[in-house]
Amino acid sequence: SANLGPWGDAITTELIPYIEETFGGVGESWARALAGGSTGGWESMAMQVLYPDFFGGTWPMCPDGMDFHAYQIVNLYDDDNAYYLDNGWTKVARPSSRDVQGNVRWTIEQENHWEIAMGGMDAISLGQWAIWEAVYGPKDEDGYPARVWDPITGDINKDVVAYWQENFDLNYIMQNNWSELGPKLVGKIHLRGGDMDNYYLNLSQYLVGDFLESTTEPAYEGYSVTFPRTGHSGNISNKDLLEEIAAHMIQYGPENAAEILGK
Repeated sequence: SANLGPWGDAITTELIPYIEETFGGVGESWARALAGGSTGGWESMAMQVLYPDFFGGTWPMCPDGMDFHAYQIVNLYDDDNAYYLDNGWTKVARPSSRDVQGNVRWTIEQENHWEIAMGGMDAISLGQWAIWEAVYGPKDEDGYPARVWDPITGDINKDVVAYWQENFDLNYIMQNNWSELGPKLVGKIHLRGGDMDNYYLNLSQYLVGDFLESTTEPAYEGYSVTFPRTGHSGNISNKDLLEEIAAHMIQYGPENAAEILGK
């Protein structure tokens, strides 16, 4: 990340090798699994896509937007404004959060203006939208993360969007590099979320799932499921998740994987 530094490299070349050496880890990709929810879901997907050889599988749950055609409910590529849907004769505020009945809890404009109140005009509020800008974006001339849209008006900066696409749109990266990435991701991607995600993150999952289901050379051999009438959730217990990951390691690991895992 231009603003945050090489955390992905530090995790894969320093942190995880240190943990494996110190605590007796297997030290092979088949025995490294990723899982997380919400922003952690995006991180677990990104680490698998950006470091496909290092990890043996990922279980992202209700992940943040993996395709910026659905940055929550905003299409960064086609929309001109993040805060309002312009119908010509009227403008409708875009929601940012809802309950599973569809009731809007707050809008994108309200949440971004709250972040301005907390951190000022620069993307340093420590709020969710500022965090994304710090991770995905280039550094602006003032040294702070470049704003993907005007924080007051919501007008989208297409130059910043172009940078986001090339570097952190995970679906774009997979689609444009599948011949190279695909063989390294076979069987590794397992997406879970609610079809009434409270932050509209199911919209991005649909786009990623549609692409993955279309792959043939090779087919991705994972899954992407959304659970009906379910909000911001992966809809699985920690016990069931760990058992699924262990079964995956046994299936895709060496012949003695079960013995190594103590199963």
